[in-house]
Amino acid sequence: MTQLSEDCRKHLYRMILEFPGKQTVFMLAANRNDAWRIALRGVCAVYNVSTDVVSLYGLHSCTELVGFGRSRDEDLRIFEMAWSDDDVTEWVSSPLFLTGDPTVISRWVELQATLQIDATAATARTSL
Repeated sequence: MTQLSEDCRKHLYRMILEFPGKQTVFMLAANRNDAWRIALRGVCAVYNVSTDVVSLYGLHSCTELVGFGRSRDEDLRIFEMAWSDDDVTEWVSSPLFLTGDPTVISRWVELQATLQIDATAATARTSL
């Protein structure tokens, strides 16, 4: 299983941008202000929207996300969006990665595979 790089642990940020759509964005940045600028420019370029229509919320560093999260695997906590008690009830859906760091993308792919396996197993159990 892939581990997040040291660069991700120190410089990864996640935020949600609305622009009339909604997009969760991950990027590496030196600080919060840089993260905001990178995400804003990236979303505007990818979706061809003006900066005037984009709003931001939920800007958190990797360290903050790990602290908030509940997964046993701390690296997966960056993808958690909602909880009920100690259970993750919602994961990030269709994120935009504005980073070339392969470890964060690999962790996303691994999580998606695990979620699909779990869903298939749950379906099989209910079919019996």
